[in-house]
Amino acid sequence: MPALIALENVSKIYRMGVLQVRALHDVSLTIETGEFVAIVGASGSGKTTLLNIIGCLDRPTSGVYRFDGQDVGRLDRTELAYLRNRKLGFVFQNFNLLPRHNAIENVELPLLYAGIAAKERRRRAVDLLKSLGLGEHLYHRPSELSGGQQQRVAIARALANQPQVVVADEPTGNLDSRTSEEIYHEFQRLNRERKQTIILATHDPTIDRWGPRKVTVRDGVIVSDVPSKAA
Repeated sequence: MPALIALENVSKIYRMGVLQVRALHDVSLTIETGEFVAIVGASGSGKTTLLNIIGCLDRPTSGVYRFDGQDVGRLDRTELAYLRNRKLGFVFQNFNLLPRHNAIENVELPLLYAGIAAKERRRRAVDLLKSLGLGEHLYHRPSELSGGQQQRVAIARALANQPQVVVADEPTGNLDSRTSEEIYHEFQRLNRERKQTIILATHDPTIDRWGPRKVTVRDGVIVSDVPSKAA
């Protein structure tokens, strides 16, 4: 069987007027179903660009990206949107929750876009929020939640469509150290108990404690790839 995610000699060049900035250079990487992978590196290393390509939020300038054996570069806009909505779940540093909607409604949003019936949307949202320890906050709006609680709502939203992969970009970047540990614990639990494939970008040096496979990016290339401590 093909790897769930396979990048072959992927490069990304951003053009800024007459200047060209090479964010990635001939990167090859495979990730299997059920892995917990941290992409680490300093600001400007290329880790977010790599994550955006994996999450189909950006396209490589050259090279091939295959998701579950499918060449992503050959997908049209409709097919790409379907892949993002149904097979990928996203968690962002700034939570990206809708401020006027409560926790349930925020989690229901991707299910609404997917055409899931209202009763099933509500059931999934409530079950996910309860599983993440938010049973007492179902009807709270983001402004009524702590940073950690907001990020757990965002994780529930990412899981709503039962994606093959959860992609997280600096998910603890706006959180204090104690709350960051709580969020990493949730990712670790999802990976171990639900066998959820998780790929996150971070510059947090404490990520080693949570035992993911660690892929280090520097100047647009992968300089090390350390297997999971849990393997």
